[in-house]
Amino acid sequence: MPGIGHRHTSGFAILEIRSLPGDSVGKLLDEHGALPLSWAAFIGAQACAVLAAAHHAGLIHRDVKPENLMLGPDGSIKVIDFGVATSTGDEFSRITHTGQVPGTARYMAPELLHGADASRASDLYAVGCLLYELLAGSRPFESRHVLDEIARAQSEPPPPLHGVPSALASLVDELLAKNPESRPADALAVYARLRPWIRGVRPIPGWTSHDLSTDPSHLYTIALAHLA
Repeated sequence: MPGIGHRHTSGFAILEIRSLPGDSVGKLLDEHGALPLSWAAFIGAQACAVLAAAHHAGLIHRDVKPENLMLGPDGSIKVIDFGVATSTGDEFSRITHTGQVPGTARYMAPELLHGADASRASDLYAVGCLLYELLAGSRPFESRHVLDEIARAQSEPPPPLHGVPSALASLVDELLAKNPESRPADALAVYARLRPWIRGVRPIPGWTSHDLSTDPSHLYTIALAHLA
């Protein structure tokens, strides 16, 4: 799967990241603010494709956020920093043992702050935060103070997304549901719902090349066919 490298040594699986061209989606948001709808779907769909492969392999990322997505000159997205990932179904197979809740609080699903284990659903909540930020130019519960932001995420619905088609806004709302069981079934389902919105993706000056005719998300479509 594009975006994830791995090898095995001495009985351990090791994730590898090559030196990647481009820069983070976090920096892109800092420079441009809200992105066109087609770009939000383009980035979100590629991220979901990588998560679908990771989840299929039993890995939960636990730190999905714009800073951990690398945008290449061809428009391709690489998901980086699996350093706090955990594997599912085995308490002793966690990659990190810090004694703290791993991840970034502003993108963390509400249940994690109540002691629940990281899950595919908590990764999808972070995807909801990502999509909201791509579409609105700000996080759903944005505040200068992280504790304020966490409290709002626990108790308030996200502000409505203005100028976003209702079907796409509904997907973001589902991803940001407080109850993990109310979120979409899996990353593959989210990918499928984002694909129709990827139309007319134009280059971003200074970020992507003038030739985006080779749609990177088609590579993911082919790869994900093996997971369905």
